[in-house]
Amino acid sequence: MINFIVEKLLSNRIVYKIAKNAYESRKMSAASPVIYDIPEITPFNFIKSHVNNKRINLLVPALSEKHVFGGIATALRFFDSIRKEFPQARIIVTDEVSVELKSEQFYSDWLLSDLSGDDCAENCICIAGNRSGATLKVSENDYFVSTAWWTAYNTFKALEWQTEVLGVQGRKLIYFIQDYEPGFYAWSSRFALADSTYSHTEKTIPVFNTALLKDFFINNGYKFNESYFFEPQINPTLFAARERSVTIAKERKILVYGRPGVERNLFNLVVFALRVWAQKYDKANQWTIVSAGESHADIELSQGATLRSLGKLTLDQYIHQLSTSSVGLSLMLSPHPSYPPLEMASFGVKVVSNAYANKKLSSKSKNIVEPANFTPESIAESLISLCEQHENSAAVIYEDNLFSKEIEFSFSHAIAQKIMGE
Repeated sequence: MINFIVEKLLSNRIVYKIAKNAYESRKMSAASPVIYDIPEITPFNFIKSHVNNKRINLLVPALSEKHVFGGIATALRFFDSIRKEFPQARIIVTDEVSVELKSEQFYSDWLLSDLSGDDCAENCICIAGNRSGATLKVSENDYFVSTAWWTAYNTFKALEWQTEVLGVQGRKLIYFIQDYEPGFYAWSSRFALADSTYSHTEKTIPVFNTALLKDFFINNGYKFNESYFFEPQINPTLFAARERSVTIAKERKILVYGRPGVERNLFNLVVFALRVWAQKYDKANQWTIVSAGESHADIELSQGATLRSLGKLTLDQYIHQLSTSSVGLSLMLSPHPSYPPLEMASFGVKVVSNAYANKKLSSKSKNIVEPANFTPESIAESLISLCEQHENSAAVIYEDNLFSKEIEFSFSHAIAQKIMGE
């Protein structure tokens, strides 16, 4: 299994993260031999397929039910919209060696295969987490959608093989980009490799998760001949619950988006800021502070205040917390807007979030404020201000303009026609 599966691709909620434990377990002690490989770019071997139908392929790190939410779920929705333009479809799972499929999904009754057998002449799922010595069957009529950077890295190899062996000219990859993935790593080999996947201008049609993210790439000098973007849509169940939540009283409660395992969500800074808040705010011990996202030990703050972990919530549990919380704290050091602060603000929660590059969520919502800087003291001051607003019975504003009401992937037909017409 493979390194770090990027988180909520993307709402910025995991996108991919199955092999982190495996990766951590490979860190060697001083007495152990050094390993220099980068497992996630383990190459594919290609061989010509006998399947002649035009086929759209999605390369995705994981497909098991426990991973199908956030970024992977968004990528699958896009794939579901574009596969209708093709007579045949295949999902290639790059990082799992077996999958437990989520029921009632469009792919749940598809044929399961691996790289060892013949290619399938119907819609199928190819499990490619163990590809040593095996081959991926590819024809001149295979077209590709990639998600995480390492799936794009290997897909560009497939395009090269199609050109060199099958004579295919001008084939482009649809690159589903849900965040600036080099930022998931310190300046390093993985940073460089992730960044390299954005350099194939003539071979890429990017689809960006939000105009904000697209603009970030443009502002930073990345060039694409054409591109598309979509805006986040609120979960329909959340939307219906938001309408009902106006009758529910807001409590002295801070809802924290807490993900210790995801560096860009700045959990250490969150805890430090909450400790400063608890020390400076004279009513801190009257407030409940809960953390949702990933499980962690409860954390004592100060003055009797505790950050209590709720872990990953069900949708109903999340709705309860959104409906009853008056203040939120949700940070993400990324150009992607992140869904949690927008969901909180929709439910009338006054949220401390952060600006980054061209991202400024306070311009979208009256309920979102940004601290002056990333110091714990500045974040704590913003929290105290919002808590005082609640104590002073400030109006609760339920916002319905933070998520798109347009068709999510209205451009799917246009992209399909474009890549098939080349």
